Amino acid sequence: MLVEGRRPQAGTRRTFPQSGVGMEIRGLAYDAEDVIDYFILKLAHRGALGIPGDGAGSSSVTGMQQRLRRTFSHVEEEDVINLEVNTKDVLSQLMTEEDRSHAVVSIVGMGGIGKTTLARKVYRHVDVKRHFDFLAWVSISQQCNPREVLHEFLMKVQPGGESINKMNENQLIKNLSDVLKEKLYLVVLDDIWRIEDWDILKPPFPRGEKGSKILFTTRNKDVALLADPCNSPIELPFLTDDESWKLFIRKALPRNKTDPHACSKAFEKLGREMVKKCGGLPLAIVVLGGLLATRHRAGGRWFTETSSKDT
Repeated sequence: MLVEGRRPQAGTRRTFPQSGVGMEIRGLAYDAEDVIDYFILKLAHRGALGIPGDGAGSSSVTGMQQRLRRTFSHVEEEDVINLEVNTKDVLSQLMTEEDRSHAVVSIVGMGGIGKTTLARKVYRHVDVKRHFDFLAWVSISQQCNPREVLHEFLMKVQPGGESINKMNENQLIKNLSDVLKEKLYLVVLDDIWRIEDWDILKPPFPRGEKGSKILFTTRNKDVALLADPCNSPIELPFLTDDESWKLFIRKALPRNKTDPHACSKAFEKLGREMVKKCGGLPLAIVVLGGLLATRHRAGGRWFTETSSKDT
C-alpha cells in the first residue's frame, strides 16, 4: 500500500515506525516493489511511458515491471547517503579483540535500507583485510538451506571440488571447523532471518584466534540480540526528507543535472510527492529514480509530461 498522510518534519531522522501510518510505511518498505508498480501504472495510464493507458497495454506494463525490478532492485554504496557513522560503528565492533566463541556483530534494519551495502563496504575495507587472516561471505535469505550454506563456506575456505560435493552435513561441519580453528577469521552471514537458522549454522564456527568475528545482516533485531547479547546491534535509520530528495535527484536526472536545487518548482513539487511515498527507504527511492531515469533516456521528459496533469 502506498501511504498518504503526515510525514516527519524535513531534516528529522526517522526511526522504525510502530503504529498507524508508520506501520503502513513499514509494510511498504518490506515490499518496495509496490512503489514500482504504482508509478509504472500511473505513468502508463497517462501514456508517459509510451504504453497504452487502456487494458490493451497491460501485458507491456507487466513486462516493464519485471524488467525494472531486475534492473533497480538493489542498493549500491553510492545510493546510501550517509554511511560514515555506521561504518565506524561496525569497524569498531569488528576490531575489538574478544576472547570468546561466536562473537557476533549485527547490522539491523528493514529490507532495502542498506544493510548489505554497509556490510559490503566494511568487508572490503582495507583495515578489515589487514586485520583478519581469512574472510568469507555467504548470503542466507529467508529459505535457509544449512548444507548449501556450509558447502559454500567450505568451498571458499578450502576449494576441493568433487570431494567437498560428496560430504554430508556433519563432514562439512568438521572440515570447516578444522580449517577455521587456527585462523583469525571474519565470516559474513548476509540476510539471516531466524535465530533457529543461526543455531543450526554456528557449530562449524570455532573460537578461532582471539578476535575472530561473525557479521550478520538481518531484518529481525531479536535475531541479533539472541545471537550475541554482548554486542549491541547497529540499527540503520531511514533517510531524512532532504537525504531522500538528494538520492532521488541523483537517480532520476541525467548525470549532468545532479544539483538538487537546479530544477523547476513544478518538477520539485512532483518529485517530492513521489519521494514521500518511499518512506525514507533507499531501495524504494533507487527503484523510483531508476524508473524515471529510464523514461528520460528513452527520449521522454517525464517531469514535464506529468507535471502538466493531475497528480
